[in-house]
Amino acid sequence: YDLEEPDPALGAVDAPPWASEKKAPSASIKKTTLGAYAAALRAPARAPGARYEITVRRKDLGLQFAELGGRAVVEGADGFEEGDNTPPGAGAALKAVDGVRVDGLAFASALALLRQPRRPLRLGFAEASPDALADAVLSKKGGDVVEAVRAALEGSPELSRKVEAFAKQFNAADLRKLHAKGGDKRPAALLTNAVAFLARELRDRRLVEPPATDDDEEDAFWDAVWDAVERRVCPLVFEAILAISPERDTGDAELAAKLGRLRFLRLAHLGVAAPDADTVDAPEAGAEWAVATLELRAVARCASVADALDRLASFVKFVSAAAEKVRNRGRPLRAYENVGADDLLPALTYAAIQANAPELASRLWFVDAFAAPRQLRGERGYAAAATRAAVDFARVHLVD
Repeated sequence: YDLEEPDPALGAVDAPPWASEKKAPSASIKKTTLGAYAAALRAPARAPGARYEITVRRKDLGLQFAELGGRAVVEGADGFEEGDNTPPGAGAALKAVDGVRVDGLAFASALALLRQPRRPLRLGFAEASPDALADAVLSKKGGDVVEAVRAALEGSPELSRKVEAFAKQFNAADLRKLHAKGGDKRPAALLTNAVAFLARELRDRRLVEPPATDDDEEDAFWDAVWDAVERRVCPLVFEAILAISPERDTGDAELAAKLGRLRFLRLAHLGVAAPDADTVDAPEAGAEWAVATLELRAVARCASVADALDRLASFVKFVSAAAEKVRNRGRPLRAYENVGADDLLPALTYAAIQANAPELASRLWFVDAFAAPRQLRGERGYAAAATRAAVDFARVHLVD
């Protein structure tokens, strides 16, 4: 992935800036990068494992990156020209972009941060080391679970008929009445039970099987199967689900109007400010905020709980990264500080106001009402709860 052209329009489009780059790294990328890794380890410009920063002032970064073990690593430095600065070695792991740590962010998200036009841009790296190489090579990513589930369901006439029959019955039912009645006949319970049945059938019939992994990774595999099944089934009944949202008639419009009236607010109004706010650009500036708002707005295009939760998790990640950037401005990489709840909640509130995502009230209701407990474990559950708290705070407590 070459980053020769930063995207000057970042945040000016509805789709995330990497939406047109769905291609997976080629099969040769890992081999090429590992070869460069080995060469870098034989003749390193810096000590293996060393952490350092490079400030880039030219429009063209002159660096090429590849995904290895879920991380962005330097594949080459063809075109790097930054005075006396030595370029990062091949295999060096990208650790931070302009005050934002990228550990835990998706590769595409790291690329989005690298493509921002702001200059100068501070990049933090960790030089390649034998341990890092081993961790990357041994990283187990598993197969394409979504494709495996699709093929299994479509390849089983019996299961395909069951999916069609469920969707037909669900869409024909009086969902408002069932929702009010509660119990196992609630629409959310019906959907959860259908997904659970299909996931269990795929497992029992061995139509999909996990790779040889430890117990924790096998559990993660079956969670991914659940999500993949839900992504297949939920879109078939999604319009019927959204039609019974209690926010549908007036809640969405009222929330949009309230957030629109609050758009004058800045981070400082919510208690978040850069330590050197008088000498730098406004803390609201930066690609992280733009990408975060795009991620929240993208929830309106999701027709499954799994997709909506993934977008909310990405939204919270980017807001956290943006707030971290505000906190760490002017600090060297070794002195970076984490963002606590005192900064994160107001930052999420600010980002939600600026995004003013379509049908936000109904979409959050959908996640609250239809997410299965297993889908709310860990990062995604935290992101859903944090986003809900931020939106409710703006909706109820902020005065426009």
